[in-house]
Amino acid sequence: MAEPNQTPSGDRSDPDDAHHYANIDDYRAGASLWMSSTVLVQRWNAAHPGDRVMLHGDSALPDPASNSNAFGTCGVTRVFAALQLLGGGFELFIGAGALLAPEPTGVTKVLGAVVVLHGIDTMQASVQTILKCDRTATLTQQGATALALKAHASPATAETIGLVTDVGIGIGGTFAVGTLTRLAPGAGSRLVHLTNADKAAKIRAQQTLGLGDKVTYAGPESLAAAQGWSILGRTGIPASQATEVILLPSASNRSFVVVQPMGPISLWQRLNGTVFSAGTGMFNLSTGVFTRTGTASHQIGIYAVDSAIMATVQATPGTLDIMFPE
Repeated sequence: MAEPNQTPSGDRSDPDDAHHYANIDDYRAGASLWMSSTVLVQRWNAAHPGDRVMLHGDSALPDPASNSNAFGTCGVTRVFAALQLLGGGFELFIGAGALLAPEPTGVTKVLGAVVVLHGIDTMQASVQTILKCDRTATLTQQGATALALKAHASPATAETIGLVTDVGIGIGGTFAVGTLTRLAPGAGSRLVHLTNADKAAKIRAQQTLGLGDKVTYAGPESLAAAQGWSILGRTGIPASQATEVILLPSASNRSFVVVQPMGPISLWQRLNGTVFSAGTGMFNLSTGVFTRTGTASHQIGIYAVDSAIMATVQATPGTLDIMFPE
């Protein structure tokens, strides 16, 4: 058995042979980049049974770039990283949109800047994970973990605090900016609302769209030519319930809000040009004037579901690292 910190004999032509190295730090620096922390530690411990190490041991700062036993293959690690990269892209898009909006409030600008910076942090960590096949924590997570450790939290608790802080800033900031941003469709575009024959007759007779207690959804004028499954795919409404087209006056555009993508549902809405009224209320089809009666609770609910989905996706790798340490 080799003594700790001594270099045992081995195949010196193979840089991935743990027998070459006197300590784990030298091995990490000299081994191939493809090797995840899990594989690296397993090889080290097999070659140095008297000097075993752990990914999440009693070190001052838990390894910020580590895989847990739950990640047996590079494919799983990279799938989560790709989803995390998508989430960072959403953050960057939403944050930049808030900063570039014509009349954002001071609060929206500050939140937008935070979301942009966190989006960049998330994307760089995701890219590193994809390239190295080894989960890399964001700088935000590493910083929060380090602060928790300085406050005398245990390593596991510190990692949990770091993870919650990272996900909370990303998802919470994105949700706040998305719900506060009021980006209207272009003034030159025409919007249409699809409905069935009975409702269309009442709308035209009263020249009023909306009952005052629901959010009104609309889409681009090209939606008027959609048929069959295309209607369902673009709106989620069965073709049998979308047989009539209500053309909205251009003046109503300023009372609609462009959907901000926060997850799969809202991304689907955005790609199909879906817009929603800036709250519950009614549109006067003669003038385009919107009478608001409440908040856009239905769309906020969709944003909340999307945020929960993205939070789960982004938190899962770190959660597994904490639950199943090496």
